Amino acid sequence: MEKIIKKYRMMDVTFSVECNEPGFFDMLEVQPWVEKENRSNGEADISAEIDFSSISSIPSRIRVGEKVFDLIPETRHYNAYILLMEEVINRNRRYLMIHGGAVYKDGNAYAFVGPSNSGKSTLLYALSREGFSLVADDLLLLDINEMNIIILRESIGLRRGSLKFFGIDEEECNSKYPFKDDTKAFLNVERELINHDADIILKTLFIFSNVFEDEGRHVADLFLKSWNDAFIEKITEIPGVKFIDKYTKNGVPVCRLSVMADASNEFQVVCKDNENHIFYTEAVNAGVNDFANPPLIKKISKRDAVLALIKNMRNPRILRDTTGNRYPELMLRLGTILEGVDTYSFKPGILDKTVNEIKNIICDA
Repeated sequence: MEKIIKKYRMMDVTFSVECNEPGFFDMLEVQPWVEKENRSNGEADISAEIDFSSISSIPSRIRVGEKVFDLIPETRHYNAYILLMEEVINRNRRYLMIHGGAVYKDGNAYAFVGPSNSGKSTLLYALSREGFSLVADDLLLLDINEMNIIILRESIGLRRGSLKFFGIDEEECNSKYPFKDDTKAFLNVERELINHDADIILKTLFIFSNVFEDEGRHVADLFLKSWNDAFIEKITEIPGVKFIDKYTKNGVPVCRLSVMADASNEFQVVCKDNENHIFYTEAVNAGVNDFANPPLIKKISKRDAVLALIKNMRNPRILRDTTGNRYPELMLRLGTILEGVDTYSFKPGILDKTVNEIKNIICDA
């Protein structure tokens, strides 16, 4: 396919993208922080060239400046998007991209950072069962000046037969995203902008709230890497999450679970503005977020567990801030207790003890 060249602006950085698949531009242009650059004069700060290969023996690649990366076949569009975003972010020291997660409760957000396999995801999902809402489980983009957290989009795999339960037309699923067989499609899920001040007190919050009911409706496969039996037992206690099988891929143990949902459940969106007024809105058709009005999102029934759907992508590298610190000071408060804890290797009682410790810290804050 003939390549198309388009120019964009994000975070005061201009970048041009030359790509052979129009679907990738769709992924960029739905992001509220990515603007089309209509001015043709002047060179872009960053030039990217992306070749999506349709031949399995030839890897898809992205060239960003002088850097060239092979893309992960299963998630090549998202992989290319993250690599491009990292380069843009790295050009502007006002922003930091970190590998981490965050939970929310009672008007406060709590962020967790740390190296891979330090137990972040395990604790996030354990906290989600203690009344906390999961707002990010993998990737956080920090605006240091405005003290904002921007959560980049992710893709969630849904079986085509389940789409009607959520009021989703197949046309809304981008067929350009690769999927392994005809039983799955990819729905693009927007993560909204979350504002907080230096004490991580939320000024604007969107809560995706619902509870799974086991109605025999298969929504998605949930894959967990490097699992152990104790952790799988805890996960399958969540209503609607069922064990399917275990296997090994590239030497890594993988457990596959089935996630079910009750189509009658709907999202309720709670929006708290800077003056602490509360807005409630029904989950209606997705739209670009406008902070002057309550946000619009898809009507999709899912629980926090679905956010753990495997993305088969590498862990984004953690950028250093302007002082060379590996983790920004803002995020260290709770992240420090995670150091040295292996993912999914909590001994009996240790997970509960750690969760209680976090709850006590939060209550004392």
